Amino acid sequence: KLKESIEIPIHLHSHATTGMSTTTAIKCIEAGLDNVDTSISSMSMTYGHSATETVVGILKDTQYETDIKIDNLAPIAKHFREVRKKYADFEGSLKGVDARIITSQVPGGMLTNLESQLKEQNAVDKFDEVIDEIPNVRSDLGYIPLVTPTSQIVGTQAVINVLNNERYKVITKETQAILKGEYGKTPADVDRKLQNKVLGDEDPITCRPADLIDENEYKLTKEKYFKSLEENSISVDDNEENILIYTLFPEIGLKFLENKENKDYFEKSPTQLSEEKNGYYKVVIDEVDYLVKYSQTDEPEIINGNSNPELRSNNNEPVSNETGMVVNAPLAGNIFRIEKNVGDTVNDDETIIVLEAMKMETTIKTPTSGKIIQIFIKNGDKVQSGDPLFEVV
Repeated sequence: KLKESIEIPIHLHSHATTGMSTTTAIKCIEAGLDNVDTSISSMSMTYGHSATETVVGILKDTQYETDIKIDNLAPIAKHFREVRKKYADFEGSLKGVDARIITSQVPGGMLTNLESQLKEQNAVDKFDEVIDEIPNVRSDLGYIPLVTPTSQIVGTQAVINVLNNERYKVITKETQAILKGEYGKTPADVDRKLQNKVLGDEDPITCRPADLIDENEYKLTKEKYFKSLEENSISVDDNEENILIYTLFPEIGLKFLENKENKDYFEKSPTQLSEEKNGYYKVVIDEVDYLVKYSQTDEPEIINGNSNPELRSNNNEPVSNETGMVVNAPLAGNIFRIEKNVGDTVNDDETIIVLEAMKMETTIKTPTSGKIIQIFIKNGDKVQSGDPLFEVV
């Protein structure tokens, strides 16, 4: 019926996680499909697509036979069999079919990303819990379609909910945007209680979100973009695409533009992952406890010398010590922005740090009003869950 209704070509993209991709492809071809995505056999199935050789073989001697020779595909499969070995550390743990996906409705391309996120958080053992949580988050967000970027938003929020052992204790900036209506109207109503938690006294957006964009704000961003290029001696084409890259991802985008044509900036071939020993350690010298930040690439840095700091925590709850309350990182990630300085007076629940974790921005707020007496990190630092971020008294 779709072919009878439209003139444009129909293209099928289907992952093999549930074991249905090959059957789906064949039935669609029989119904008049124009194009279908497949993967060479050595890179196919589970997270990928059906094997090209398999689909070609099924269609042989039928009215849908392709002009592809299976023998010609063998060298390609052999080549990528070796290539795949180099990236073994980045592969997911699923093997074969995972029928849970039929229920959870998690797209195949989302699964490897979830496992990667959990590896970053040293919490791969939470994978099953996250899979169970995803449908719940999707329901709370109005059954929003699981396609890029909303699949990433739903998946990341599910990971955060599981890692914090409390649903929506931390809400990403992007999840908040969906609840505010910045992504448009969702197929179903979002959870009202959750929406009220984010919006407070504000009203959700009910019009076309793009109509609310402030042109002056974009002009100011363009001015900042050109100033950043000049300050960093970056030479790139003057086009809207580069401006948009910077607008959407200021720090990461600027680094990308700086090295866009610099092939030496990227590794020529994958390197073996090594266990990182970076982190915070307590060193006792003459009965005085020192908090030391250690990195394999930097000299050790003494953060403080309090008599009993106990700043590093095995969880992300604020830790009280003799001087004040230390707020720890709820997730592993990178410090994207520090919005306050030492000596600033802050209110309860005020944003102090923006943490980039799992490609999402997470705001770290102060649990109490007071004065910031220490900030243990700087912009761009990589932190682990439980690392101390700042101290308020």
